[in-house]
Amino acid sequence: MNYTYKIHQNDIPDAGAYSHSLAIDCEMMGLNINRDRLCVIQIYDPVRNQVDIVQCKDPAYAAPNLKTLLNRPNTVFLGHMIRLDLAYLYKYLGVMPQNVYCTRTASRIGQTYGASHNYLDLISNILGKKIDKSETSSYWGAEELTDKQIKYVCQDVIFLHALKEKLDTIISHENRQDLADKAMKMIPDRAYFDATGWWNEDILSYPF
Repeated sequence: MNYTYKIHQNDIPDAGAYSHSLAIDCEMMGLNINRDRLCVIQIYDPVRNQVDIVQCKDPAYAAPNLKTLLNRPNTVFLGHMIRLDLAYLYKYLGVMPQNVYCTRTASRIGQTYGASHNYLDLISNILGKKIDKSETSSYWGAEELTDKQIKYVCQDVIFLHALKEKLDTIISHENRQDLADKAMKMIPDRAYFDATGWWNEDILSYPF
């Protein structure tokens, strides 16, 4: 898949340059939100066919243009396991996108027949693409990203729109669209709980 990318330091140059359906992903130092800082945010715009890679070097995470974009109510943000990304965006940037779509959640709703829901397998099984996830545990806090890291962050977002289209077809065919819509609406609130210290506790779980 051909695309372009640009690397930015701390912020995007213009929030108004983006379309209203964007793929997003984040890279962190680890998965402990209170210990492991947010390092990289990548956004793919299918209209411009470009990935914008933001390296977060400013400890204050100011990023006014990026925050404006993430707060746009009429823009849908696609991600895989986007709950984690939303929690980090809220924790470090203070923004919580409200219009979101999670391909992992969509897969779990549509593919209830034992299929794998991880990103690598979905890309392979549904789109017939092979991607390399070996950079997952690389050092994302480095001053400069390596070529392998750049390719990795781009591949994490450039396939999400095509994946959504395929998963939506399955969900519609199984008459589960209403369920999927409700699940997507819940994700920002669940991410808020994660960001405020309730990651490992489900307060709605049984038994009461």
